[in-house]
Formats: sequence, structure tokens, C-alpha cells
Amino acid sequence: MMKKMQGKAKKMIAVAAAVSMLGNQFFIPEGLFVKQTHAAGFNMNGSKWSETYLRSLYDNGIMSGDTNGNMNPDNDITRAEFVTMLNKGMGYHETTGKVNFRDIKGTEWYANEIDIATTQGYFVGSGRNVSGASDNLTREQAVAFLTRNLKYEEDDRVNTDFVDGINFPTWSRGSINAATDKGVVSGYQDGTFRPKDNITRAEAGTILYNALGKIINQPGNYNYGTVDGNVTISKSGVTLFDTVINGDLYITEGVELGYTNLRNVTVKGQVIISGGGESNIGGSSITFTDSTIREMIIDAPEDKPVSVKIDGSTQITNTKIKSTSYLEELSDIEGGFQNLELNGPEDTDLYLMGTYDKITVIGAKNNLYLNSGEINTLVIDETATDSTTTLDEDTYVAEVFIDVKTTINGDGDIGQANINADEVVIAMLPDSITLRPGATATINGKKMTSKDAEEASSFPRILGKYPKLDEVEATRVSFIVQTNKPGTIYWAVTESDSGSVSDDDLLKPNKRKDIVKSGSMNIPKSNTDYTITVSGLTKDADYIFTAALVDDRDDMSTRERKSFTTTDNTAPQYLSSSPKISETTNTTVTISAITNKDLTTYWALFPTGSLAPTQYEVRRGKLSGNLAKGTITDCKKNIEFNFGISGLEEKQTYDLYIVGNDGEKDTAMKKITFTTADQTPPEFMEDYPKPNKLTKNSVEVLYKVNEDAKVYYVAMGRGEDFPPPPVGSTTIPPLTSDEAKQAVVNGTTGVSKGSGTAKMEIEGSVNVTRLQEQIAYDLYMVAVDNDGNMSDIEKILIKTLDEIPPTAEQEFTEMMNEYPAVSSDVRIVFSEEVKVIEDSEFVDLSPENLKNHITLYDITTTERKTVDINFDRATVTLEKGKTVITFPSRSIPMSSGSKYQFELNKITDTSNNKMEDKTMLPEFRTVPSLVSLVQTVAPQNYDVTFTATPQSNDTNDELLYDMLIYSDSNITFDLYEKGPNDTDFRLLTGTRIDLNTGKETDYDAQINASDSDTGINGISLHYILDRVMHNEPTYLFERFNQLEAKEYAIKVRSIDGKPESAGWTANVNISIKCVVGSRTTLQPAAGAPIKGFEDAIKAGALEVTNPMPFSMTIPFTDTVVPKFIENYPMLDPFQSTSPTEFPQNYIYVGDYAIRPRVQTDKPATMYYMILPHDNVENATITNQDVYLGNISDDIAIKGRYSIPNAYLIMDDLEIEGLTPDTEYIMYSVLKGTPADPSALYINRFKTKPLVPPVINPIIVTNRTNSVDSRIIEITVDKNCQLFYVVYPTKTSDSSNGYAPGEIDAEQIKNGFTTPSNQPLVYSSTKIEVDPDVGRATVELEITGLKPGVKYILHAVARNLLGTSSVLGQDSEVKCSEEFGALDLTPPGIRINYSISPPEYDKDALYSGAITISSDEALYYQDTDGSINPLTYQVLLDKLDVNPKRGELVINPQGRATETVYRVSQKDVKMKTARDIEGRAVGQGIYQFTVSYTNAPLGATSISFPHPLCDVEGNVIGSLYLTLTRRVVPNEILGTNEYWVSWMQRGLDTKYVTIVHPDGTVDAPTQ
Repeated sequence: MMKKMQGKAKKMIAVAAAVSMLGNQFFIPEGLFVKQTHAAGFNMNGSKWSETYLRSLYDNGIMSGDTNGNMNPDNDITRAEFVTMLNKGMGYHETTGKVNFRDIKGTEWYANEIDIATTQGYFVGSGRNVSGASDNLTREQAVAFLTRNLKYEEDDRVNTDFVDGINFPTWSRGSINAATDKGVVSGYQDGTFRPKDNITRAEAGTILYNALGKIINQPGNYNYGTVDGNVTISKSGVTLFDTVINGDLYITEGVELGYTNLRNVTVKGQVIISGGGESNIGGSSITFTDSTIREMIIDAPEDKPVSVKIDGSTQITNTKIKSTSYLEELSDIEGGFQNLELNGPEDTDLYLMGTYDKITVIGAKNNLYLNSGEINTLVIDETATDSTTTLDEDTYVAEVFIDVKTTINGDGDIGQANINADEVVIAMLPDSITLRPGATATINGKKMTSKDAEEASSFPRILGKYPKLDEVEATRVSFIVQTNKPGTIYWAVTESDSGSVSDDDLLKPNKRKDIVKSGSMNIPKSNTDYTITVSGLTKDADYIFTAALVDDRDDMSTRERKSFTTTDNTAPQYLSSSPKISETTNTTVTISAITNKDLTTYWALFPTGSLAPTQYEVRRGKLSGNLAKGTITDCKKNIEFNFGISGLEEKQTYDLYIVGNDGEKDTAMKKITFTTADQTPPEFMEDYPKPNKLTKNSVEVLYKVNEDAKVYYVAMGRGEDFPPPPVGSTTIPPLTSDEAKQAVVNGTTGVSKGSGTAKMEIEGSVNVTRLQEQIAYDLYMVAVDNDGNMSDIEKILIKTLDEIPPTAEQEFTEMMNEYPAVSSDVRIVFSEEVKVIEDSEFVDLSPENLKNHITLYDITTTERKTVDINFDRATVTLEKGKTVITFPSRSIPMSSGSKYQFELNKITDTSNNKMEDKTMLPEFRTVPSLVSLVQTVAPQNYDVTFTATPQSNDTNDELLYDMLIYSDSNITFDLYEKGPNDTDFRLLTGTRIDLNTGKETDYDAQINASDSDTGINGISLHYILDRVMHNEPTYLFERFNQLEAKEYAIKVRSIDGKPESAGWTANVNISIKCVVGSRTTLQPAAGAPIKGFEDAIKAGALEVTNPMPFSMTIPFTDTVVPKFIENYPMLDPFQSTSPTEFPQNYIYVGDYAIRPRVQTDKPATMYYMILPHDNVENATITNQDVYLGNISDDIAIKGRYSIPNAYLIMDDLEIEGLTPDTEYIMYSVLKGTPADPSALYINRFKTKPLVPPVINPIIVTNRTNSVDSRIIEITVDKNCQLFYVVYPTKTSDSSNGYAPGEIDAEQIKNGFTTPSNQPLVYSSTKIEVDPDVGRATVELEITGLKPGVKYILHAVARNLLGTSSVLGQDSEVKCSEEFGALDLTPPGIRINYSISPPEYDKDALYSGAITISSDEALYYQDTDGSINPLTYQVLLDKLDVNPKRGELVINPQGRATETVYRVSQKDVKMKTARDIEGRAVGQGIYQFTVSYTNAPLGATSISFPHPLCDVEGNVIGSLYLTLTRRVVPNEILGTNEYWVSWMQRGLDTKYVTIVHPDGTVDAPTQ
């Protein structure tokens, strides 16, 4: 009905439009864009209505005029002319080279065009082998030519849209209907079509333009946006992109074998493909990327297959295949090809790769090939007779509906086969088969009825109670089996302690070496007993029989297992040459044995040569003359057992008799004769071994042993470690160990090794060679008797011939600039091993006797002092035969820069060669501690500043210090000093007592460079301090070990005799030297820093300057008197100097203090004086009075203030000590480098009345990361002292704490307490207010808050006199709101779940439920950062699951099903959420349950996309649960087991507990 209405609407529009046109012209749809290229040779020499269309065809090379360029639009067009236009429009050019029409000779201009049209198959002539090429073209011929080329689907219905439609010829009726439906042609105004009328050139061109639309006949990239008509591509190498086509898209045969790409193209009509080539099988010549196609038709010549590929997000709703084609689906979305029909002529082939939703085969003898991928639904229609389908390996069809006899070949798979026809042939076995009753089909090579099909679809299984044990013998067993369907039983037998047999093991038993027997049995009928017999087993063995059924679909049943044990009838016996002696000692023997079956062993021991007992006597224990007897029960077959006999005598021979019994039979009796071992080691005789004869390179050593033995020795360097540690270890075995003894025997290390033979108690000797001259060695010797027993190691000292006394050197582990550091280890290394003489005895050197032989002297000064060495910390060692004495760091109290010397006494070597007494080692001096000098940024009023920092104070008391100051200018200066605890510099020069007059005078340090030959002169620090300032007769140098880090400042007072004046334009260079030494050595430098410095160094002083040299430069250029910028100093913008004006609202005037703003034109010092107005009403104050401070301190407040920078408003000058509500005058002058001060500046003001401060409302914030603390903000309006206390809030059930208003200001200031009410906090703080702001805020952190306790802060403020002391009045008492400890802990989450089945099977689908619980109401953090409650509706809206609804999963039976999730409102529990104060603020879920069914392993997940938290915003993370395999170690078997589990990620594991179904718990991490 809709199609009919559309046709009528088109007709009505055509009729209406034709009113304005000539009577014979066609209706032209509006809005088509045409290319306007007005080329030369185009002449519309007739009616103009078609000019736009003909010009477009002309510009595209499709239509041309006569030789004069006339288009002749009103002339009738010939068949040849129209064929030529079609050939060019479609891009045809292939010919056969001959024309078989009688009326064409081949010389005509159109002969080649007719050949092309005939080759393409749309031109057949006018009959009787006549082309009629020069005949006029009729309207029906034009439409027929057009529809054949554009592959319109012809409609043979009787046309009722036109008045003459009932009379349309049968051959052209379908073409006219199709062209009319497409809107390409229309009739005349009278409602007729007139198919037999001739058609003009204008009409023919217009039809062709309407049909082809926008023509692309050249390679390239094209982008048209939106096209309201059609688009035709007739050339290869074209890429069309970002285009919407409201009409049709034609891809003609003209594209041939090249490529055509369409990217982001939408076609709302049809895509009709008649060309494109195959580009090799599996390739593609036409590619759709990210495109949307309503319908695609492939209708190409029989011998020209077309290949099409789609990828990206391309989706084609309907596809019709009418010729052989290749389709490749690589779309990113599901259903790239949705509905596809194969309906071509006989022998049409369709080759597919990819995934397809639905395919219907309609055409008879059409062939479908699925080369790769899958088809969801395949329909073989009843019209598709003799069709075939081929499924290649690894392809899959989910479901097929077969309504006609057909054949499906190949190695692919089919899920469900629905067969409604007889004699269907399917080469493979589908997972499930439904066969129409009464029909038969050949499936997987087997002819089936509907009952066979039903049985083939069932899952195989071995029926219950099977397999059943039939018979068991010693080496043979038989089982009976019964199954639910035909198939093959695969079975295997393993020993009981072998691992379980898998499906793969049954099918491929050769992979398992522990499978004893295996096999298979064909089961032709269901529900029938079949016997499986297994032979060749071992007697008395435990086995497991495992079996499974495999059907024709290769589905395997569950494995069934049965245990059994074969019988045993063998006689007992001992195996493997047992019993036998496994070990003997001097008093024990150990016997080992193995039996062929379980039994009890009996034994008896006799002296060798005794009469042998019988088996019965040994087993019953009725013996005579035996030494011992025993019984060993529970001896297991094939398992070696041991038993021992003790209390034997050393080196004695015994007879042992052994017999076993299995309860019925005895073994043969065994006799073993053995002798106990000799385990007594040999010993060296007293005083042996010992050295005898000595040479320069050898030592003879004598030995004597208590029994025959072999003697081994090894000589090591004196003091070297022995024996060497075992491989892989650093631990040295003790000399008593067997490892040490074996090391001597093997001689694996050492400078000399060897052996000798010892006869019992006879002296022997060995000659130890290859030794060095005058060197001592450690000799290790061991004796080994004939039984391998080794003696203890004897260690002796040997030494080659030595006649030279030892020597010694000193070493240091830390050196700096060729000086040893005071923290260095000190080593005295002798040339050989030495001893000392104590009481005429030669003894070893040790820490206890070192002090008697080694002395260290401090020779820094002329007074030689003994250094107190801590000998207890010293060590004496041997290193490669040399004695080394080591004094560890700090065991010798050395000082930096001091000189020392060791003395050695009464020391001899091991050959008694004695060193001379009082042997003196070379002098050494420790590295001096340096003084680091660093120039710093000089504050205002100082010319240069620098720091002097000692790197170490580790020096002796005699080492003194001085600092020398040098300059290349004639200067006087003030020197300042600031210690580590000082805030300001202290003047070192300045006022001193003149010894001549006894009066105080000012002193400036002085350097006259011009008095020195070098042009540089200096002065020392202690000359200034001691000789000048304190009039000391000598220098009081400070000890270097008491020197502190200090900063020094220099203020130059004159240059070349000129004081601070305009004459200064110079660079003053200052250099510093730091020196240390004794008082005697420092004095020359202190008195004359130039020449005296060199004398001091020669006398033993040291320069310790770092860096060396250290110099600074002071530039001077200043000459201009500074001045205040206009309106400064400022107390008020409207201030006045009038003696009668007193502004009342000064901005920078307070009650006790003022803070004037100052701004100057250069750096300066401001001198000020403030006087009460009444005191100076008639007085005259000058600038010198202010600068010199001439007014008495009793009535004036005066001072000076440094202004370091020009044009900078300074606001930190605060002048205190004023009286409230009083009139004052402030006088100010500026002083710069010039000598004179500036002019006088006057400010008149009146201090404000005293007003108590105001406390704004107190704010409690959460800006802290600590649970037990809060930040309190308090804002005041003026300088004050703030007092505050924090008490618990008073409650109705407790008398502790205070409510607001219950304590007053005095109690707050005094920290009011009672025994029951102790404040949590009592404190005060000073607050300074910026006058520009008018208020100040302090943040108080209150800590120690207890959970569940509410607190209140009570505060009061009192005026400050400026910023110094408390005066004035109290503010009102203010209290905070209640506050308490913060909640910073996220909610705790507990996850419980059930799962079925619990066993791991990668192919199984699982069901169960997951319950998530929280210890508080849950909220979530939305994307905008807001905190919202988690509700049931939010859970339904936002909970995300995989697989999603509609996605199919495959169950173990191979059927497609769907994973289902459910969240029921009855399983959701809500809880009230409370804030930190305990107030109810909302409700959120605290428990919910998600049930699930048919969930696949590894692909199932449940997640909530937003972070979960509590109402306070404490986030625990995002919920993400996955169904996966969990590895669980089996500690008993030492193996891993696999369980299916839900695991989480995204939540903070410190707050998550997971309870698994097996009872194990994943507790929160720590």
C-alpha cells in the first residue's frame, strides 16, 4: 500500500511540474547540483529547459554535439547515440573486436560503441541480426537500456499508474515500472507514458542525468557532504568519504579490477554493484568503512565476480547476491551484514569470511562457501533445490533451517540443525538435531531417523552404578559397563598413588608414563552390558580404573573411577642381596633389608664360630649362647628398613642370623658375619712436632706418633686463616673439625705441603721447603692411621733463619692534602712478626702490654707532651706474617693541626733480634681544621658581611686562633660580630677607655695600605679586641676548639681620611685570612699582618682559610641627600602640618602605637622624635635635634628606622609607648651617605581612645588529615592577646564540661579548672592586625580529641600596647559550635558468595549469588564530585555486568544460552547514615545481593562505575568483581588445587573481607 501511494505521489508531482514545461518533456527532480563548466563547442540551439542536464553530461564527456558544437536538444536521438552516452556514463570500453550485425560494416562512427554495448550484454539489436543503430530511439527502449545497465529490479506487474499502462509491451513493462518507481522517468500531462514514441536528445539526456546523478569517472578522493540524488562511480581508484546519498549509489562495471573505497558514507537508497572485480579470492576491490547502507545489490556479469569488504562501524541492513561474489566482514560492531539473500542464476557462488547474522539461500543450484567465521542463522529455502553449502574448518553455524533436499559439506561445526526435508546430507555432526518425523537424513556418514537424531543430541554418560567390578585375580581384572547412547568407551588403569586421569589422558594415554594399561571399546547399543577385561597387572597392587564415553560428536561423558587391589600368593623372601650391613662403628652395627611382601623380621647375634640356630629358634627366641636378639614388626614390602645393634666391642667379629615370616611362611634364614671398626685416632707424642734445623729457605720438623700412621703437613703465612671456608660459605671451620683435618691431608692451600711416614713411637722428620728468608709461618700437622682415623691438628710456629732486627712503619686510613685526619685509624706495621721483652721474658705483643712499649708524643709546641692513648681499643694482628698494631679511630685523642711522633721500646722478632730502644718513627702532623668563609648579603647600615664557620673543633687546648683583615685602601671601619644565638650584630669597635686621659673615646679600626710596600695592609681581630678595645698588654687569642660559627659585618667610616661625605667614589677590597698556632707563633701576625704572617707560618702557625684566598669588594658612589616622597611619612591621606589642625580619623594611628607609612627616593635611615603637643607648643625643633636626639628621653619617643630600598612603601615601622586619646607631633629626618640629614618633616596626630578588641564568630573546619584533631579559625579586629580554653560540652547526663556562657573572661585567662572539669587545651597567642586589612585570623589546631566526645572552645581577647604587653580591656567571651573527632575511615566491606558447580572447569557455566555488606550506609562519589546515597534505583541504573543482556554464551553441551543477573529489592537493606556529630543525614544501602545464572569463567564481571564511600566522603574505591580461577595450595599433598571464585579489584584491600564458599577467608591487608 505504501509503495503504491508513493508511486501516485510521484505521478501527481510530475503532472504538476509539467504544466510549466513543454508538452513532451520529462519531469526533472529539483535540487540536484550539476557541474557548471561552460566549455567551448557547447551550443543549445533549441529549447533551453534541459540545458543544465545536457551541459553536465557534456562536461563529464558523456554527451557531445555535432561538428559545430550544436546539442540539437529537440532532435530525436538514435539508438547508437544513446548507446554511446550509456557506454561513457557507465565507463564501458571492453570490446570483442567484431560486430555480428548485417547493418554494420565496421566503418561507421558508432560501430565500436555497438560492439561495447553488445559485449556488456544490454544491446541485442532490433531483430533478424539487425542492430537498428541508426533508428530513432523510443521511450521504452531508452528505459530498457537504462534499467539493464543500472540493474534495477524489474516489476512485471500491470502498470496502473499511467492511462496507457495496461497496453505496455510485456518485454518493456518491468523496466518502465522500475524506472518510474525510481523517479527517473514520468509520463505526460494527460497521464500517458507513450512507450512507442521517439525520445528527443533533451529527454534522453535528462533521463540519463536523473539516473546517474553525480558522476565520478576519474580516480581521486571525493567528498560531497549531502547528495539529494544518485551517485555513479564508473572508474577505479576512487575514494568517497564523509558523504550522505539520499538516492542510490551505482558502482558500474567500468571500475573493473581496481579499488573503490567508501569511508563514512550513508546511502539511503540502494547500493547497486555491477563491477569491481574479485582482486583475488579473499581480497576485496570494494571496501566500506564506517558506512551505513540500507540495501546492497550485487548483480555483475557471470564471468566477473565481485569482492566486497566492510570494516569499522559499517552496517548493511539488507544484501541481495545475484552473481558470484566474495564478501569479507571485519566490522567492529555486531551485525555488519544483517540480512543476506543468495538468489542468483544456477551455479552462482557466494564466498564468505567473517560474522553474519542471517543468510537465506533462495536460488536453485546456488552454492554457499563459508571460508572463515560464523553464521548465526542459515536458511536453505524450499526454492533452493540442488544447492550446496560448504563449511571450512573452524567455521561455525549457530542454527540452520533446511526446507529442501540439500548437501552441507566441509569440516566446520553446526550448533542446531532443523531438518524439514527428506534425504538431506550433512557431512559433520551438529551439536543438536531436530529431524521431521518420517524423514531421514545422512549425518556424519550415518543415516538417521528422528529417534536417532534425538539420541545423537543427548550428552553421553556411563549409566549409574557402572562400571561394576566383575572379577579380580593376581594379574587380571574385568569390569561391566553400560551407557545411555552408542559411542566408544576409553579406559585407563593407574596405580592408586598416581594423579587423577584427565579426559586428554584417556584419549592419549601414551602421554602419561604412569598409566599401566589403557584401551577402548566400541559400544554399538545403549542400555546394554559390555565387559572390559584388563590383564598383565601386578600381584598385590592397588589400582584405579577410569573410564569415559565419547559419542560421535566427540562429546565426552563425566569420568567414572573404581578402585581395586589384585591378589598376592608369593612366598616371602628378602630382596636385593639383603639383609646386609649398611654401617659399622666401634660399638654398633646397622643392618638394612628389603622384602617382597609385608612380614615380621627376627634376628639373633652370636660370637663368631658359634653353633648356628634353626629358623624356628630364631623366630621363637628360644636360643642358647646368643649375645642379643630382637624382632622388627611391620616390615613393608619393597620398602627398605633398618635396625641397629649396640653395646658391641671394638674390632670384634660376630655372626648375625635373620629370618622373616609373613604369618604363614618363613623366609630362608640369612647369616651375616661382620667385624666392628677401629675408631681410636692416633696421637702425637709429647713435645712433638717441633722445628729442628733452620736454613734461609727451609725448616726441618721432627714428629713422633703413638701408632703407625702417615703424617701430613701444610705451612701457611703467619696469621693467615686456616682452614679455608667450604665452597659457598664464608665461615671458617674450627681446627678440631674434620674439614680442617682433611684440608691438611689434601694440602689444598698453603705455601708448602707434604707428608711423611711414622712408625709407632719412633721419631721421624720432614723438611718444609719453598719458604722465604727471615719469615715466620704457621705449620699445621695431622697423623692418619691405617683405618683412616685422624689425630688432632698440631699447630706450631716455624721460621727460617733470621739475623736482622725488625723495622716499623706507620700508616693512616684517612688522608687529606698529605695530612692524616684526626678520625683516621693509625697502624704500626712491623716488617715481621715481633714480640716484646717483659721482665727479661719474650712474650707476645698484646693490648695489655702495648703501653709498656709504645708511646706517642704531642710535639706541637716546644713542650713535649705524652698523648693518653686508649690501648684497650687497640688490636694486634698478623697480616701475611707481619705484626700490625691498629689504633681505631678516636682511640688516640689527636687534635687537628697538631704534630706527633711515636716511640718504640723493647721489641724483638721471633728470632730474638731486638730493635733499638727509643726507636722514633717519623713525625706526622694532622690535617688542620679549616674555617669556611662565606660572603653574605649585607643588611642596611653595613657595607659588607661574611660568616666564619670552623669545620671542626677537634683540636687541643694549645691551638689558638686569630683572624687577619686586609685591604688595599686607607680606611677606618666599625667591626661587628653576631654569634649563633644573637639576633643582631654586636659592635666590636666603638667606645673605649683612653689610658692616657681615662675618658671614653670612639674607636674605629684602621688599615693604612699606603704604609705597606705591597700596597696592602691589615689588622688582626685580636689586635682590635685585646690591645685596642680592652687595653690588654698581650694577646688573648681564643682556643680554636672553642671557636663558634659567627657572622661579621664591616661598616666603613672613612676612606683616605674622609668621613661619610660626597668624596667617596672608590672600590674598597677586603680580604680575610684565618690562622691557628701557639701564642708565640700567632703574635707576629697579630702585630704586623703583612710581614708577621710569613714569620708566623715559618714558626709553625697554619693558615686555615677556606676558600683560600678569600676576598670581597665594597663599592662607594653615594653623594645625594635622601628625601621623603610627597605626603610621606603618612598617618592619614588627608594629614596636615598646620599647628591648629588635628584630623580625627587617622588610618595608621592606634591607641598605644602608630604605624606610619614611609617612602623615600633612595635608601636611607629615618630618624624620628615624637613629643606631646602640649610640650612643644611654643618650641622650635630642628633637623639636627631629631638626628642627634637632643631632646630628653623623659618627654620624647625617638629612634631610627632603616629604609633599604628607594620608592618602596615601608609599613613595618611600629612606634609604641603612646598614651591613648592624646595629641602628638612627630618630627622626622632622613640620613643617607652624605653627612647632613634631610629637611625636617612634621606630622600632627591624636591617638585613639582605648576600645577593646572584637572577636568575630568562631569557625570550626575539617582541614586536617588527623582523626583526633580539628582546625579552629578565630578572627579579631586589632592587636591583642588571645586566651582560649577547650572543655567537653556539658550534657544532661554528665556534670563534666561547660556550656556556652558558664565561664567568664578571667576564668578563661587563668585556665579555670576543677577536679571534675579539666580543660583539654589552655593556651594564649599574640595576634597582630594589618591596618590596611583591619583584621587578622589565626588557625588553632586542637588535638587529642576523643571519639564520641563533643567539645566547645571558649575565647577572650585583650588589648596590646602596640605588640609588646597586655593592657586595656577584655573583649566579649566567644564560644565555638560543638565539634569532635573526625571520621577518616572508609566503610568496611564484606563479600560472601555461593557458586555451583564449585569445581574448576574452563568450559562450564556457573550460577550462584553474591552478597556485598558494609558496616555503615554506603554512598557513592558521582562524576561531578558530589556525594550521593546508594539506593536500590541507583544500583539498578548504574550496576554494570558482563556478559550483557542479549549476548550468548555456550554451555558445556554446546548450546547457546544467556547469562542472567538479578537484584531483588527484598535483598537490598538500607541503613541510616550519620555525620561526625551523630546526626541522621540520610539513608543508603548497607547490604545487597546479586544472583547470577549461566556465567562463563573469565568473561563474567560485575562492577559499579563510581567510587564507594561513606556519608563523610571516605572512599574505599570502585567495586569490580570477576569470576575467575583461584589457586589453593594443598599443603598435605604439596600440590595446587583450582577453585572457581569471585575476586575483586578496585576496593582498598585494607577494608575488604572476602569469604569463599570453602570456608577460607581473604582478610583485610595490614
